[in-house]
Amino acid sequence: MENSIGDDWDQRPPEPEKVYELLDSWRRFLDFDYIKVARTLEGEPIGFTMVVPNFNEILARLHGRLGPIGLLKLLYYKKRIKTVRAMIQTVTIPYQGKGVINAMYAAYFDLLRARGVTWVDASTIGMMNF
Repeated sequence: MENSIGDDWDQRPPEPEKVYELLDSWRRFLDFDYIKVARTLEGEPIGFTMVVPNFNEILARLHGRLGPIGLLKLLYYKKRIKTVRAMIQTVTIPYQGKGVINAMYAAYFDLLRARGVTWVDASTIGMMNF
């Protein structure tokens, strides 16, 4: 989604290899239902969003200890997390301002509500993003 950044000096598109590496290393912890790609009718990707469970809920219970038992608890409690963080959202420049992100988040809200999630932290959205 290299053509989604524009002239924003502090943002660069991630290298695909780095994204795949990150996803692979977090495979046990990510919920792949929380990753969405918007496409045109022809199948061209035009938007990408990713929300992640807020693992701080669990880490607070573990008092920061991630030994073998802590990792098991992390995996066990992962399904009981009630908050998520909107980490990545991007839309290609020709489709920006046309409701693509709104439609993607509408699909999230139905899924999140069904899973009992009560809060979405979107603090990574820039101040200039209206």
